[in-house]
Amino acid sequence: MTPSYLIDQLVDLALNEDLAGGDVTTEAMVAVSDRAIARAVAHSPLTVCGGDVFARCEVGTFDGIRLDSDGRVWAAAGDGLHCFDPDGTPLGKLHVPEIVANLTFGGPQRNQIFMCATSSVYSIRVTVRGARYPG
Repeated sequence: MTPSYLIDQLVDLALNEDLAGGDVTTEAMVAVSDRAIARAVAHSPLTVCGGDVFARCEVGTFDGIRLDSDGRVWAAAGDGLHCFDPDGTPLGKLHVPEIVANLTFGGPQRNQIFMCATSSVYSIRVTVRGARYPG
């Protein structure tokens, strides 16, 4: 059973981003607990399905989550930055000396990751681009 807060988050995402822009389907990665990410899908007219666990965090908790232009999932965690294939396969981990709380893609090419950590901001240039959001 999908937790009600997951549905609320997904519906908010759908209304504010994809469905409002004319898309008929939206997919979201949503934290279902401090240690897991779930994938859920909403279809117009706002039916929600999914909610299967996508990935589990072994050290600390997942916090910020972003997608790149190829659909890979980037997640901030207690031991750094994790990257997952769209099917949930772990692709790699960037170890950071502090807990990473959030991240975003930036720069003119959207190929620089900025990570907000406990007391510092870290940046690294990568060979992928952050997903472009509607708007």
